[in-house]
Amino acid sequence: RHTAFPRSFTAQAKIVRSEEPTAFAWRMGVPGFLAIEETFEITPNERGSTLRHRMEGRGLVAYLSLRIVERRLRGLIVKTDIALDRHLRGAPTPPPR
Repeated sequence: RHTAFPRSFTAQAKIVRSEEPTAFAWRMGVPGFLAIEETFEITPNERGSTLRHRMEGRGLVAYLSLRIVERRLRGLIVKTDIALDRHLRGAPTPPPR
């Protein structure tokens, strides 16, 4: 359930990249109309590691509505990153609203 959008939704996604343990990506949507790709990459740094999370929209709908959904997608990425950080640190996850 993605709470950054007014309604919840479920969609099937295809894994398009899997490089354990450093990278993972999936894609969902209708090619040419709207496709969303979400990528996670882990790189080592002097303090441990850095996680880069990226979401990219492609297709006609993404092009036409980029400005409208950009803020909501950014909010979704932030919420996803917070939940992932809590999970990786072993913190309890708050119940869904």
